[in-house]
Amino acid sequence: MYIKEINIKTFGGLCNKTIKFTNGLNVIYGANESGKSTVIAFIKYIFYGISGRKNEFKRYVPLSGEPMCGSITVCDNDVEYEIFRTSKGAKSKQISVINKINGEEMDADFSQNIGKNLFLLGEDAFLNTLFVTNISNKISVSDGEIFSHLSNLAESGDENTSKEKIIEKIDADISNLSSPRRKNAIIPSLEMQISDINDMLYKAKESDKKIKFLKETLAKTNADLQQKAKEKEKYENEMKTAKAALDGEKIVGLENEILSLENEIKNLDDQFSSFDMSAYDGIKSISNEEEKRFLTDEGDSDKNAQNLILEERAKNITGQKKAAAVGTAFFIILLAVFAFTIPVLCVLSAAFAAASIYLYISANKKLHETYSEIDKIKKQKEENQAFISKFLKRAGLSSKEEYLSVKNAYAAFLSQSEVVKSKIEMKKSMLSAKKDEFKKLENYLLTAYNKNDKAKLFEDLKAAKPSISYDDAERKTAELSREISALQINLTKTEFEIQSLKSGADDVLSLEEHLENLKSDLDEKNEELKIITEAKRILEDASSEQQNNFAPELTKKVGEIFSRLTSGKHSEILIDKAFGAKFKNNGEYADETFLSKGALDQLYFSIRFGIIDMIKKKNVPVFLDDAFNQYDDFRLKTVFSYLCDYAKDTQVIISACREDEIKQIFDKINIINL
Repeated sequence: MYIKEINIKTFGGLCNKTIKFTNGLNVIYGANESGKSTVIAFIKYIFYGISGRKNEFKRYVPLSGEPMCGSITVCDNDVEYEIFRTSKGAKSKQISVINKINGEEMDADFSQNIGKNLFLLGEDAFLNTLFVTNISNKISVSDGEIFSHLSNLAESGDENTSKEKIIEKIDADISNLSSPRRKNAIIPSLEMQISDINDMLYKAKESDKKIKFLKETLAKTNADLQQKAKEKEKYENEMKTAKAALDGEKIVGLENEILSLENEIKNLDDQFSSFDMSAYDGIKSISNEEEKRFLTDEGDSDKNAQNLILEERAKNITGQKKAAAVGTAFFIILLAVFAFTIPVLCVLSAAFAAASIYLYISANKKLHETYSEIDKIKKQKEENQAFISKFLKRAGLSSKEEYLSVKNAYAAFLSQSEVVKSKIEMKKSMLSAKKDEFKKLENYLLTAYNKNDKAKLFEDLKAAKPSISYDDAERKTAELSREISALQINLTKTEFEIQSLKSGADDVLSLEEHLENLKSDLDEKNEELKIITEAKRILEDASSEQQNNFAPELTKKVGEIFSRLTSGKHSEILIDKAFGAKFKNNGEYADETFLSKGALDQLYFSIRFGIIDMIKKKNVPVFLDDAFNQYDDFRLKTVFSYLCDYAKDTQVIISACREDEIKQIFDKINIINL
């Protein structure tokens, strides 16, 4: 497998950059800050991404603000893949892989794990072996993937057959059986289930007790309810009887009232018929005007008094008339005597004579009027007397006093007859109302009792004999209704509680059976855990010796590489499980820390490439980023000599800044200038 081409669209400070590689040694040259490390980082980004590494993510975010984006073309056996990756959008959509031979897009599982699928290494193992950013760094012993690969190869020659995997499987089984941190661990789950079943069994038994008590309460409530219902039915019947009796009383009452009114009307009719009107026939034909004239006449005494007054006035006027006649004669005589002798007296006599004549004439006129009034009174008296005689004759009476007496008696008679007549009308109206009321009652009762035979119904109602009053029966019925309602509520509540307990509680027998099964399962799983734990102990004891066996082979490979790099100076070394090294110095093995800085870098380089040779499952590229900046010319020539030989079978991509020195030494290198 080798990388054919990379296309950086946007990544860090690089934009629209295309680089072609050969299947051999490739050296990317450029000054510091030219982007060499960015190119190497881009390759790692395409295969493994940079998710979870915030600082690395920020480091390579393009300054333009655009998402990181680009592709790599890889040749793997007979297949050529083009891998596209971007940091934009959902994670599942950030990478796609195209098979350029058939043009098909690879499935999501292949694409999302493209680094693992092509290099057959996880990201950590890739960074610890094939991807070198600092040659001076020691390989981490904590990388279980590398350790597992080496151990498997040492044990069986096949890294796919792993006691570590077996132990891992055993640990998974143990965890699956007993880990309290594992969500679905079987033994804790069984223990929890047993605890839960015990709680449920306790609750179920308690529920059974409560259900039994509630059923007893329910039976008692039902009995009380039936008893109260019977009592209520009894009082309802009593209330019906009392209601019938009241209705019967209404019937009898109305019948009695109607009969009483009919008797009263009959008596009043008889009373009215007994009145004799013939005694008043004489005055019945007299009109009000006649009666008024008769009653308003002043009578003879009044007329006589007026006549006496007028006669007295006539006498006085006659005396005045005579005096005026005498005076007239006297003054005429005086006038005649003094007519020629004393003119003044003559004039006075003439004046007095004229006055006497005037008095005479006035007195004569008054006398005439007085006699006219006397004649008028006399005539009126005669007319009144004739009217009174005729009035009394028509009335068959002899005097006004008798008429007034009869008239008053007639008025009293009329008043009494009107009263009786009014009473008759009133009683008839009351009788009609009572009959209407009786008819309504009749219709109501026929409907209320749903009967057609009125006579039979009325007979039954009248015959009803309640033991208690309607009000008492109604009060007792209402009281029993409230008690029954309360009992029904308690009954419903109790039934609901029983149902709730039944639906919420499991069957005791089923729970006990389930509990026994769970206990049996728990015993079985505990025994299984005991067996698996013992098997793990035996396997660990058996494999502890074997895990040390990869060290000789690794030591051999690292020794060969280290000897070549140091021109045979250091050919004997020892490698332990922690990837630490000891070198032979003056017949004794010394710790790696006693090496010079350059020699130590060469040792770590040797260990890394020794491990790569042992764990890689196929021919995959190796990447080194500015790994040899601190090397002197001799060490640089030596390591490049090794890499040129190594690159004959494996693609190697290196970033470096010492182009001229390398070119002078090696000419079969693909030099890429940035």
